[in-house]
This record gives sequence, C-alpha cells and structure tokens, in this order.
Amino acid sequence: GSPAIDRGTSSGAPTIDQQDVTRPQGTVFDIGAMEVCAVKPDKPVLYRPANNTKVKGTRVELVRGYAKCGDNYRVTVKDAATNQTVFSKKNIHDYTVTTTALTKGKTYKWFAQACNTIGCTKSDTWKFTVK
Repeated sequence: GSPAIDRGTSSGAPTIDQQDVTRPQGTVFDIGAMEVCAVKPDKPVLYRPANNTKVKGTRVELVRGYAKCGDNYRVTVKDAATNQTVFSKKNIHDYTVTTTALTKGKTYKWFAQACNTIGCTKSDTWKFTVK
C-alpha cells in the first residue's frame, strides 16, 4: 500500500536492492533502497543450536539467518516425542530468540519461517537435547 511501490525510475538505480533482491519486482522500480518482493521469501537457514546437539541450560538461544524477501520471522519449538508446541514467537526481526525454560533431558525440534505479504517459507527442522 505504500506510495513508493512501482513509483521509482531505473535511471541510475542499481538492479539489485540493499537486501540483494532483483529490481524491479513489479512493473517499475520501487522508490528507495529496498524493493517490495512479489514472491514468497527464501527458506531461512538455521545456525544454532546445531542439528542433533546437546545444549546447556534450559533457556536456549536459537539463531537463524536472513532469508531474501523475509519481512518478519516466526520460530517454533516442539517436543520431539509428542510434537506439541512448547515455544512459539511471531513477528521477530532479530536473528536470535531465547526460549522460555525447557525441560532438562528432553529432546526438542525447532524451525523458523520467513514471512512477507505473499506468504511464509519454512526452514529445515533441527533437533537439540537439553542437558
């Protein structure tokens, strides 16, 4: 809904925006440093905790990477045995999020979703065990 969408000019403008998105995404360049994406975001990459590792402490820091065209992110942690959601946070803009207290000795699985106005794209699912 921004008046900057499809109102720019290609004259002197780079063909890639500040977040590595190809320009234009619509019929004309957007005004400003970032182009509004016309596609779902790329799949986010998970970094920590690494897949199938043991973590110290019950409050676990989850780290994911940037996904092209992702405006906001969601992170979900589920009990690996029951598949019940034990932690979920939406509208994240930081690369890290810390869970609420999890149970020692349990294994959990986690994933992130990159979202924009077109939709969301889910990352791989990784597991970790709380020591």
